[in-house]
Amino acid sequence: MNTSHSNLLAWARSRQKSLKDRYDRETTTAEALAAPYTDIVLKAVASDRQLADQLRIEFQNRLVLDLGCGIEPNGFCLAARLGASAYVGIELNFPKSAQYNCQHTAEASAISLPFIILGEDMQKTLTELEQSSIKPDICIFGGIDNDSYTGNGSFLDLPEAIGNMLTSESLLICAIDSETHRKIDKSLSEYFSPHPLLQPIRHYRGWVSWFVRK
Repeated sequence: MNTSHSNLLAWARSRQKSLKDRYDRETTTAEALAAPYTDIVLKAVASDRQLADQLRIEFQNRLVLDLGCGIEPNGFCLAARLGASAYVGIELNFPKSAQYNCQHTAEASAISLPFIILGEDMQKTLTELEQSSIKPDICIFGGIDNDSYTGNGSFLDLPEAIGNMLTSESLLICAIDSETHRKIDKSLSEYFSPHPLLQPIRHYRGWVSWFVRK
């Protein structure tokens, strides 16, 4: 793992300690959801060898930031399967459950990928990373609603905030429902270009699209 990745994990661990009270206050609920579209990528990777090979090139030895990771470890499993060096998930409402499920999956499947879950509002996370020299290589943008981001405006402003955080070498995976995709399409196009090799995945629940920073 390179120094930049180690620094981001160290930053995330320090943030997690300061957010301990949020973890302790979490209540178990049947309404806690997985990020609803990342599993589409997992299934596509399992069934499409060409896509898996292309993504492995993108993920190999890179750090993944998963915005709105949900309680199921889909993003964590995707990062591990494709050879990422580390995984940081952002889950505002159910961080303790998300952390537990990633840990359980890692132990059950002998996954050694370093990971951490932050129970934090995305605005703070994105602002701090934008202002620092620590940059993720891969960003998964999925499973997000208005409660997850309390920046100026709404969560539909996230493409700008994500764009300000990423570098020209970063990959953005946009895995969202069709209605949200339509709403943020213009904002996405201002900061990102479609990946030249990876084709969007259309699913009855939504879209998975791949972007690079302009």
